[in-house]
Amino acid sequence: MNCRTPFFTFVRGELVLGGVQVFFDPDDPHYVTTWRTVFYRGYRVRELREFAQGPLTMKDVRLIDQQNGKIGVFTRPMPVGDARAMIGYAEISDLDELTEELMANAGVLKGQFLKVEWGGANEIHLLNNGKLGVLGHVAWMDYGNIRHYYPMVFALDPATRAHTPLKLIATRSLFPEGPAKRPDLEDVLFSGGLRRNGDGTATLYTGVSDAEAARIVIEDPFVEYEAQ
Repeated sequence: MNCRTPFFTFVRGELVLGGVQVFFDPDDPHYVTTWRTVFYRGYRVRELREFAQGPLTMKDVRLIDQQNGKIGVFTRPMPVGDARAMIGYAEISDLDELTEELMANAGVLKGQFLKVEWGGANEIHLLNNGKLGVLGHVAWMDYGNIRHYYPMVFALDPATRAHTPLKLIATRSLFPEGPAKRPDLEDVLFSGGLRRNGDGTATLYTGVSDAEAARIVIEDPFVEYEAQ
């Protein structure tokens, strides 16, 4: 199975590993026909078993074990009306409830993107006040079909579903010059993960121009949400 964009978390002490399964045209091995997110679970890496699949064309599905006993599920439905892709949110009580139908019908978080933008969640942090700190990406394409991706964060209150505005936390100019996979991908930063250092800073890990991986130290973007 061809899987990309791996991610992991722990839910109820169990390792949950996921990735994007890609399907290719049988007559053209370079043409992607569709994709979906697949999930594996277990207490040991060698014993992981597949337990859920997302809807076709849905990437960026992320889970978080919460203080209230629920499991938060962030989704990325596409399209949503005339929007290319948005972020959705739902809650479940057990991993067995993570179904394709639930992911497809998660409530959409309104007002996050402009008409020309799209985005998704890449990693979820449980903040000390019970809110959910979301590391994600926001993207748009200019008239020359040049793609622009930026790491962003926001906070979600799972009790009310209220969320803060998106906050950009890095741009391509903060990283060293380097190669790009294609000319249209030069201004692409894809959030990989964020480690909170406990001293007011955080280390941000990103893919750069679809060709390299890098990290930088920034101000911890979640501190302000824990003070609210």
